[in-house]
Amino acid sequence: MRISIIHRRTAVVTHLKDVLSGLGHEVTVLPPDSEDAPGAEVVFVGVPSPAVEGIAKKDPPTWVVGCIPGNTSGRYQAAFAAGADDVMLDDACAQEIAGRADAPLRFARWARAAQGSGLDLGSVQTWTDLGPLVAGELTQMVGVPLAAHAIEVMPDISVGARMKLSLPKENVDLVIGLGMGRASAAALAQLVFGGPVDDTALADAMREFANASGGVIKRCMLTEGIQLAIGLPSDCTAQDMPPDCQLWRLHGSGLDITVWGGALSTATQRLTAGALREGMVIARSIRSANGTILLAEGYVLTERSVKRVIDHVGAHTLVEVARAA
Repeated sequence: MRISIIHRRTAVVTHLKDVLSGLGHEVTVLPPDSEDAPGAEVVFVGVPSPAVEGIAKKDPPTWVVGCIPGNTSGRYQAAFAAGADDVMLDDACAQEIAGRADAPLRFARWARAAQGSGLDLGSVQTWTDLGPLVAGELTQMVGVPLAAHAIEVMPDISVGARMKLSLPKENVDLVIGLGMGRASAAALAQLVFGGPVDDTALADAMREFANASGGVIKRCMLTEGIQLAIGLPSDCTAQDMPPDCQLWRLHGSGLDITVWGGALSTATQRLTAGALREGMVIARSIRSANGTILLAEGYVLTERSVKRVIDHVGAHTLVEVARAA
């Protein structure tokens, strides 16, 4: 994030710059009599200052954090009255500074959640054709034709897998799931393995189906101008199905596969880098100490990239992630 500092106290400027730069922000220190902060997304301003009112009136607006030297109600009121969006003490600790800098991002997420994603999945041809597209992909994998029909009720499944697909720009997470009952699992074992196999082999096959399904949806959505980030396939049951899913039955040559697709919650959470796991999705770009982007928003973590993050920022640094893929 691009952050500017306008303050008359050198010690405060140095502290703010050290903390914010260490968090990976792009920090610019401006002269204390500046009345504008071109290009900044957040400005820390020593109050009183003519910059507060001028920056607050800009269009588009810039988030202004007023910095005051003492804890008195009069100074808080004066800062807010001048146009500051947030107020903190000059000697705030590093954790508080980090939270103030991130405040506009939190507000933006709340606003997106309140307004909706703006993406109408019903108008996305790839999503409405989920069943037939997956049927075509699996037909190529197993070598027998599979027909797709929409259904209303989720049947019992004994083995299943799912795939998460994230649309960072639209603030939407989707999930595709596949499952089958015992009879169909036996038919799949005969078709793919030539005879009965254990549950582990069947689960592996379902994860491969889920992976291929995610791949075809990603490719087709790209033709509609929608960029997807896909995670790793994982085992699932019918209970893992989100509400308001579309349901499809794929069948042919003894196979009877249920496919479902729906939207997941887009809530994010903060974890220490040491708690990151393969398959999680980066909700906010991770930067190194010099501001270089290590992993961009929407990146799906791998075992290797998790190690890279820990090596660069340390195991105890907080990272914002979406739900695990």
